[in-house]
Amino acid sequence: MQTPTHLTGRLPGSGLTQLFLFLLLALSAALPARAQFINGSFIKGCNLAWENGDYNNWLGLDPTETSWGVDYNSGDLNSYLANMHTMGITVLRVWVNEGDMGDTINGSDYVTGVTATWTANFANMVQLAANNGIELYVTLNNGREDWLENSAQAAAYLNNALLPLIKTYKGNSTIFAIDLMNEIDGCVQGSEGNYTTTGATWAQAQSYIKTFAAAIHSADSSRRVSCSTGWHQWNNLSYFKGLGLDFYDFHNYQDTPSFPSAASLGMDKPIYIGECGQSTATWSDAIQSTCELDALNSAYNEGYAGVGIWDYEYPGSTDYLAMVNANGSNREVCSTIQNWQPPGGGGGGGAIANGTYEIVNLGSGQCLDVDAAGTANGTLIDQYPYGGNTWQQWTLTKQSGGWYQIIGVASGKSLDISNAGTINGTSVDLWPYSGNANQQFTITATSGGYYRITPGNATGSCVEVNGNSDADGALVQIWTYGAATGQQWKFVAE
Repeated sequence: MQTPTHLTGRLPGSGLTQLFLFLLLALSAALPARAQFINGSFIKGCNLAWENGDYNNWLGLDPTETSWGVDYNSGDLNSYLANMHTMGITVLRVWVNEGDMGDTINGSDYVTGVTATWTANFANMVQLAANNGIELYVTLNNGREDWLENSAQAAAYLNNALLPLIKTYKGNSTIFAIDLMNEIDGCVQGSEGNYTTTGATWAQAQSYIKTFAAAIHSADSSRRVSCSTGWHQWNNLSYFKGLGLDFYDFHNYQDTPSFPSAASLGMDKPIYIGECGQSTATWSDAIQSTCELDALNSAYNEGYAGVGIWDYEYPGSTDYLAMVNANGSNREVCSTIQNWQPPGGGGGGGAIANGTYEIVNLGSGQCLDVDAAGTANGTLIDQYPYGGNTWQQWTLTKQSGGWYQIIGVASGKSLDISNAGTINGTSVDLWPYSGNANQQFTITATSGGYYRITPGNATGSCVEVNGNSDADGALVQIWTYGAATGQQWKFVAE
């Protein structure tokens, strides 16, 4: 949307009317495009495609290079996730089966299952992500044009490796989404693919995407599915429309990103920029930091669902795209990400000032209340008509990364997701504040002065009144966000 530089012709009405219309046009021109969010807010994302530079053997064994072993390091991964959390990153994209990593295969190169080591390491990764308030965008593989051309070979992977994984993690909110194949256009021949005469056709790629998306949704209707494109920026997105995907994902490498309006691309689902980085192949904090800042601003202003920077890397990496220095300290771009907030707090939290509040539910008009005025650890949180009591008052303090600490005035204890649970129906209680992700919350504007409260350990969920109830004493819990009135709250300053 362009700001008008002049108006032609005579404006109708009085001078005041003319002035009003002019100001309205100028204001609307300055506003960002209306975004289609994926999980309720603009995503500050990140990539850690593989841990510590171990491309094909970080999570499980490479079946063609067994001598490499498995280099998964839970401690390192936990420290990387904790660092991302301080930056306000909520979605991490990881690659889990590239080069058949973790798969068992037969002599015909058909997948027959996954190894126990891969299964255990994947489970540990999911738990670490949950503990650090980060959702995992799981990219399955990379460069498997043979699977696009051989449906039986693709079906072996789908049925023997992928669907068992989907069923195991059915409903798990730590899994943000599945990326069916990294930059699938790189497996497609031609000028709108890999620019060569070898590879699959777009029809074969589309059939693969449609088949896999349908199978995943059949196994878990709540599981988001996408498939990334990377060789042509946003220009290939139309090939992905109508295939059953839940959002679209393109990759972009420019020193100074500037994206077209998401609405202008004619897509019917949200668009996430899954990889973003500088194009100049040199180590430069200035280029990298400016690139990410421009990407965040342009993506937000043009109506995208979020941006995922490439790439966290690891201490010791010399990759110019790394987010950390060789000694493990953060590069300038990390501060850029941490300090960035959507203009006006829209869609990304941060609009509530530090202070003490009554927190009122939109659906019931009742307030967030400590059951029976309790102060003991584990006391449940419910709703009750406001009576000016201290157990109905909460002190909010913004933390690094945009998160909030929410402390009960009467108890001095934190609003807490019980036992760091992530599943729908997990209760909300009181517990001494320890800085864990289940005690940190983002506050995201919805509409009409109301907000969504999102726990850091389950970022696809929100704090809600059980069953959208308006009854006195109805318990408060977490549930997948769906914009219900029982999931929205107003902060009334004391």
